[in-house]
Amino acid sequence: MELLAPGKRFGKYRILRHIGRGGMGVVYLAEDSDLGRRIALKVLDRDVTSSEDFEDRFRQEARVIAALDHPNIVIIHTLERVGDEIAIDMAYVDGGSLEDAEHGSGLTVYAALSHAHDVLKALACCHEAGIVHRDVKPSNILMAADGRALLSDFGLAKLLATHQTSSILTKSTTSLFIGTPQYAPPESWDGHEPAPTWDVYSTGVVLYEAIATRMPYDAETPYALIKQMIERPIPPLHEMAENVSPELSGLVANMMDRDPTMRPPDASEALARLALVPELTTDVGRQSARTRFLKPKPRRRAAPRNPRLFTPARLKGWGAVAVSVFVLIVAWTSGTYWFERVTNTPDTRRAIQPTPEPAASSYAVFDTVDTATQEVRPNHWLMRPGTEPATWDVVAFESTRLWCLRGRSEEDGVLRLEGGWAEYADDTARVFRHGTVSGTARWLGASEDSSATLEFRSAQDGSRRSRVFLLRHRADSESDVSFLRRLEAAEHIQPIIYRELLPRKLAWAEHLEGLCASVLSPRVTVPRLSADAGGIDINGRLDEADWHLVHLSHDQPPGRLPAQAGETDGDLLLRYDERGLYIGLRVREALAAPNATIVLLNRHSVPLSHSPRWSVQIENGAIVASHHTAHGKSEAWTCAWQTAHAMLDDEWQAEVFVPFDNLNGAPPAQPGDRWRMNCAVSDTQSSKPSALIAVARWGYEEVPRAEHGAVLVFGAADAFGNIP
Repeated sequence: MELLAPGKRFGKYRILRHIGRGGMGVVYLAEDSDLGRRIALKVLDRDVTSSEDFEDRFRQEARVIAALDHPNIVIIHTLERVGDEIAIDMAYVDGGSLEDAEHGSGLTVYAALSHAHDVLKALACCHEAGIVHRDVKPSNILMAADGRALLSDFGLAKLLATHQTSSILTKSTTSLFIGTPQYAPPESWDGHEPAPTWDVYSTGVVLYEAIATRMPYDAETPYALIKQMIERPIPPLHEMAENVSPELSGLVANMMDRDPTMRPPDASEALARLALVPELTTDVGRQSARTRFLKPKPRRRAAPRNPRLFTPARLKGWGAVAVSVFVLIVAWTSGTYWFERVTNTPDTRRAIQPTPEPAASSYAVFDTVDTATQEVRPNHWLMRPGTEPATWDVVAFESTRLWCLRGRSEEDGVLRLEGGWAEYADDTARVFRHGTVSGTARWLGASEDSSATLEFRSAQDGSRRSRVFLLRHRADSESDVSFLRRLEAAEHIQPIIYRELLPRKLAWAEHLEGLCASVLSPRVTVPRLSADAGGIDINGRLDEADWHLVHLSHDQPPGRLPAQAGETDGDLLLRYDERGLYIGLRVREALAAPNATIVLLNRHSVPLSHSPRWSVQIENGAIVASHHTAHGKSEAWTCAWQTAHAMLDDEWQAEVFVPFDNLNGAPPAQPGDRWRMNCAVSDTQSSKPSALIAVARWGYEEVPRAEHGAVLVFGAADAFGNIP
């Protein structure tokens, strides 16, 4: 297809500029109009996507890659179809590629090793999951602004291989090679099944090229390349570049061995060996590795686009690192000394002896003090009594970070803690990290101050770090309700919970959502419509069988919420099917002029304030106003909801049908999806002082603020527990 011009629309995307062309299509910088974020959009060539099962196969590959969840792997958001075109929506990495860096101001040996280290970490993650990348090369290694290297195009090489193999068999092309020949191992030419050693070889070639400023082979045709691989030994790296240790030269040669059985068996082994080379382990090696190499531009490559290289911190070299390490040691030592003084002065020495914990009926909000850095985080840590005796729920958050732990009291005033942590690396939310937390806390006396020693373990790379905190309880601290409400309103915390944690089915995230629901707005499961109950006719009368399919013995049957406020008893009923959401309203009072307002939030964007909300006002069974709010801007919206109401024996009833495809083309809700909802019913001819006072309400009292609304959890079963 011809290049898309800047400003042109491609489905929901607005093209900003052309980035480059890869083996399977053209890459653009684009803006997702729904989420208001910049992304990399790869529009795939039609000859690649023409097979009937390509889309299904790629979606399967993308799910596997998305599950890897690694900071050195470029995130795939979604696969989009626009007419006959298929495109991949990926995270935009704004520092150019390693190929750009090699042709720009050049690389130091240490920088090349650092990037190879990042690539091997990404490959170790995928090798552990049974995935082989197959196309590791400089143009597929992207550079983040913080200096990290990220590996891209996972899954594409495999699909391209299938496509090209099919083409060869049907004699529709003269293609003889699958992948990028210069970086592929010799066994790839024999049609061998890719193995982790394939990626190890390719990474070795990338490292050799970055340091030697030339490829191991200089052939210009595939046939010449095969001949050189068979006949010509690769010049050792230490002969091609100064100040390269024999250990590093030997490792690179080992990674590029013609015999795959002689290479490191996978990326984890290569990573472990790379970490031992002198250039990374000794001061002498680090200093010699600062030599900068500039790779000449080969005629076959286009001029690079203004790449962003390394952060200034990296260019300052290991002298700055040594200073940082010294400062860290001093900070840790002074912090530990300060902490010991706090906990061992004559006034507090007895406080660390066995002390009773606070009363089980209370909650406490703490400031936390990091004893290593002395950093104070105000109103950072909440403790509430758990549902079981001698247990506590702990929540801590700030800006883009979140912890949730469960504590169990033991002897001697010790609280055993375990749970999880999660964070976005920065406000852009491009990199997500999470893991587990474990440790202990100890009460420090009647003031309810305590200390906590926690170990944080990363789910991505298994790394661990320990921190010690002093928890200072303030008498004037906020309430637990205010704390959790502030958590819900934070721009990045709900996206972390609903976009990252709950889709991963992490138990501690479910517990956190339940904790918020028990204190703030309720959580309700929305059952699917029963397959044999006859469906729902939108006539305002809640007389269909589906509305009555509830276990009457339950305090809160599936799909039913009792009214939260007002003088009148009422129910909110919920069901769904593949077409949309069904809402039933019952107010046990005769209403002269019933007015209902419903606000839905069906997707959690980053930041939270940009999340799309749908607001509808219903008077006497008819929709009189509707608005769509996204990116903080509200505009009128053509609402295709169906609604009707009825008065039956001094009881007002209403039914509303919300088509999924009327919510800006949103896909049908799936089991496990979460929406948030507020609803209020009033009587505009009420005798109450204000007609705006709700006679019945569900969710949050400020109805427009759907981010605090009732949590709707779409279920896999109908109200009887049957899976449709």
